[in-house]
Amino acid sequence: MKKIAILQSNYIPWKGYFNVIAAVDEFILYDDMQFTKNDWRNRNRIKTPAGVQWLSIPVGSSIHRRIRDVALPTTAWAQQHWTTLSLNYRAAMQFESVASWLAPLYLENTCRDLSSFNRKMLEAICVHLGIRTRITNSWDYTLAEGKTERLVDLCRQAEATIYVSGPSARGYLDESQFPDGVGCGADPTEVEGSGAFFCAGRGLPNSDSVTYDKNFLTELAGDYGRSLVPFVMAHEFGHAIQYRFGFRGESINQETQADCFAGAWTRWVVDGQADHVAIRVPELDKIIRGYLITADTVGSDPNEEGAHGSYFDRVSAIAEGYDNGVQDCRDKFGSDRVFTAAEFTRQDQDNQGNSPYDETLTLTENSLPTFWSDVFPAAFGTDFQAPELQGFDGTAPDCVAGNRDLGYCAGDNAVYFDEQDLTRPAHDDIGDFAAATAISLPYALAARDQAGLSTDDSDATRSAACLTGWWQAYVFNGNDDQVRLQPGDIDEAVSFLLTYGTDDQVFPNTALSGFELLRAYRAGFLGGGSQCDVGIDG
Repeated sequence: MKKIAILQSNYIPWKGYFNVIAAVDEFILYDDMQFTKNDWRNRNRIKTPAGVQWLSIPVGSSIHRRIRDVALPTTAWAQQHWTTLSLNYRAAMQFESVASWLAPLYLENTCRDLSSFNRKMLEAICVHLGIRTRITNSWDYTLAEGKTERLVDLCRQAEATIYVSGPSARGYLDESQFPDGVGCGADPTEVEGSGAFFCAGRGLPNSDSVTYDKNFLTELAGDYGRSLVPFVMAHEFGHAIQYRFGFRGESINQETQADCFAGAWTRWVVDGQADHVAIRVPELDKIIRGYLITADTVGSDPNEEGAHGSYFDRVSAIAEGYDNGVQDCRDKFGSDRVFTAAEFTRQDQDNQGNSPYDETLTLTENSLPTFWSDVFPAAFGTDFQAPELQGFDGTAPDCVAGNRDLGYCAGDNAVYFDEQDLTRPAHDDIGDFAAATAISLPYALAARDQAGLSTDDSDATRSAACLTGWWQAYVFNGNDDQVRLQPGDIDEAVSFLLTYGTDDQVFPNTALSGFELLRAYRAGFLGGGSQCDVGIDG
């Protein structure tokens, strides 16, 4: 008696994948099948202190090739993935033991195609788990025509008496359910875990349709709330709009424009215009937080085929549609649109674009007075008096109301921040620019105070987020020669606002949502100080 299983290769497969391998005598990697984008072949998710993060191998999105024909880019992605894994899991039990054999798979990778790399990792994990099943490739056999006939013939050639199918393969074997496949002719098993995707093309089956993985979307709803699912579908309808009206452009433009359309639709729903779906304003924070998993891997090439944009690029597009409607979605996603997504330089690779904590504090302490001393005289007609930065551990000075983690005290012209409970954890969990963002917020209140404006109400909090965006755009655009932003820094600022911005321990006297803080930050980043309610003319 011989048992076999036949499945496509995955990048960092899930536990159940290895259960199938362990249950059979031979496991055949079925990589003669068509490659599909946005599935598990070249990407997977990891847990990080800041939430779920995608690791995607940048192989492009073309579906006109077999999995075995998908070429790997240069090795930069492999080093980047290992650095991300090691930074997020180095404190885990048994990390050093696993790293001893896992790190070389990335750092010494010589594979030139996706299928070979996936198999190499699969075999290494099997050795670690003590699984001795024979692993072969489908092209080791003669492949018959027809989907079901091919599986049957593979079983016959492998001299199998029992075929073990994965959970998703049951629908695949029942061809009557999908006579033309799913999407534009893909097999159901090929799109498992892909979330949702729009597909259209002349002569293709099921053209002009949205295909979705119900189980995957159910999981998303469980993690990030029910409203993320209709939002994801609205994004795919955005692609349908592009198809109908002939919108063209680079992948990153197309994806963020679809985000913008989804944002415009969301505003329409929030305003009560929809008959069959409802989204409440408090749910918008969950949508924005959940969208982090759709952003490209930090440091990947934004010009790569299949690029979707950085976290800021995507949520900024959502906010643009939400605030300004479909006209901006139609008109403002051309070739001249500015994106914050950028590829890592060699200098950034080793630390994934994050400076050490102490260096981050020094850079922030130097950059903030540089910016405010530059812009304040023109804006308010007087010189800026830079406040002193003071960290504390757990217990705030008496002048900081409520023993909060951040505070500006006008009496001693000082900005205080809790290193123990806020800036150091934010640095370690989110990234270096999260700590810089935290310090910038009360620093902006100091600027408002010197301009004769309020510092302790919702308007001040919204304005501080906007002014922080203004400062960070100043640095992003190269106006501060002391500081160079690295890929992912602006994403870290957004993540900080969404993670900590609505916490009363951080910001007092505000009912602002994370989405509102994001919109304020975005307004300052893109529009400057005139957007920040401080009396500056546009």
